[in-house]
Amino acid sequence: MTALAARDWSGALEAFREPGSRTEAVVAVRLLTGRGIALKELGRLPESAAAFDAAASGARGIGWSSRRPYASTSAEGLPNVFRTGARPSP
Repeated sequence: MTALAARDWSGALEAFREPGSRTEAVVAVRLLTGRGIALKELGRLPESAAAFDAAASGARGIGWSSRRPYASTSAEGLPNVFRTGARPSP
């Protein structure tokens, strides 16, 4: 069980280490997002906000914030990509 699933916020913070200068961009965004969640749950709000800001900046840097969502939401509330198995077009 992962630290996040177990709601072990200290363990999650340890697992989501601060990305280094050589960390691949996608991995860095994911690490920073996980840190932001763990820090928020630990009540360390200024640090959490900084981690989320850094994750958002990294996401913009790799073009994630400029992409449209993969698929529209179906009437059942599930994205069509999950319901049909379809893959998004670039």
